Amino acid sequence: MLGLIFSLDYEIYGTGIGDFSNLMITPTDQLLDLFDMYGAKLTIMAEVAEIIALKKYDSFLSIAERIENQLVEAIKRGHDVQLHLHPAWFNARYDGNRWILDFDEYALVGLPFERIDSYIKQGKQYIENLLQKAESESHYQCIAFRAGNWLMQPSKNIIKALEQNGFEFDTSVYKWGFNQVGKYKLDYREAHSNVFSWVVDTQDINRNDARQGLKEIPIFTKKVFITSMLSWKRLNLEWQLRRASKDDLSDAAQGLGSSKKIGFFRLIHAKKFDFCRLSFREMKTFLSYAEKVTNSARAMVPIVAIGHSADFVDDGSLETFLSYVNELGSERVVWTSFNELFVNQWSAPEKLVQS
Repeated sequence: MLGLIFSLDYEIYGTGIGDFSNLMITPTDQLLDLFDMYGAKLTIMAEVAEIIALKKYDSFLSIAERIENQLVEAIKRGHDVQLHLHPAWFNARYDGNRWILDFDEYALVGLPFERIDSYIKQGKQYIENLLQKAESESHYQCIAFRAGNWLMQPSKNIIKALEQNGFEFDTSVYKWGFNQVGKYKLDYREAHSNVFSWVVDTQDINRNDARQGLKEIPIFTKKVFITSMLSWKRLNLEWQLRRASKDDLSDAAQGLGSSKKIGFFRLIHAKKFDFCRLSFREMKTFLSYAEKVTNSARAMVPIVAIGHSADFVDDGSLETFLSYVNELGSERVVWTSFNELFVNQWSAPEKLVQS
């Protein structure tokens, strides 16, 4: 059986450009309503550092309140909220025209352990203080994490910080991923699996270890030729992102943005199960593939899809897919979330038989 976790990176563009209402609140309202219509669960990976930054300025208090209310409402409606961090926001400032991010702190993994630990602790405390106040939600815990720009290498310090702060799951890795972002690099070509979760090695997020500790539930990917990445929908979203990343940016941000282009023209790619960028037919193919490779598993296998609030355009593809999942029945596919896995004391990695 598959357990679908549809995770949404809840943020504006990574360069600090964009409207919080148009790129976060409005599309997430649409997604929550759509998921409710089909009895599905959405997991919002809330980029907490930018919400904290908003609350430092009186002119942004109203939008911060709307964001917080949306997160609380999502929990009350049976969805999930977990932690996503772009640390460049912690020292961000607003100059009256645009946000100036601290790109010296672009990636958690590039910081000293004490700073990594502090930022993760701040994010967890913020989210739990907000959501445990929700009526009848005192049991809520923030136990899942996704790194900004998926950067989890070098792994030692960030794994240690996550475990010391009580995180059960990371969901940053996508097998076959390989990219350079400024001075930072991710290389997930040797990741343990593209589908199955694993308990991570304390030194290397890619490796499986026979211990009790942080579990990696990877973003589900397929290894594809570049032509599979060239759909009109995907290219249009990519063009919008590139355009946003070039508008009125500092030299530091420009450097990061240009570095991210390096890997795009490789022949072989890691294609994510991205519900904002895939057509219905592509999502259906991903699901069929997941069922095939997990058919010998003895326990429910969580399958993580990813989307971004800034990417969501309601063209009917996602609704068609949600309807299709309902037709498959709960014997084959169920909706779940990281918090639900935690509450149910899910421990599938050691029980799985991989085909």
